[in-house]
Amino acid sequence: MKTLWFSWANNPATRNVPFDPAINETSEFYHFLFWNKEGGVLIAGDTFNHKQLAKFADAAGAIPNENPDGAGFCHNGLVTEWFSTGFSIDTPDEYKPSIKRALGVQ
Repeated sequence: MKTLWFSWANNPATRNVPFDPAINETSEFYHFLFWNKEGGVLIAGDTFNHKQLAKFADAAGAIPNENPDGAGFCHNGLVTEWFSTGFSIDTPDEYKPSIKRALGVQ
């Protein structure tokens, strides 16, 4: 699964970079979006919301389309939400284990 990190900071070094749980877990909280396309595309970032995260990723050409298949929120190394109100989606249960593995969270 392709897993990328996007930061709200206007710094090219922190946008569209491979996600590394050892580094990115230091973020107290972050959003994520998942597409079950092209072998799986997962983007995460310390953005203000899912829509902003998608906007950054779309500008970088990192997402297959504008309709993610799953979304959520992590806080202190735990997934605390499996939905996005901005995209009006809930993450299907079958995607959750692979998302958690890719993010290195529980």
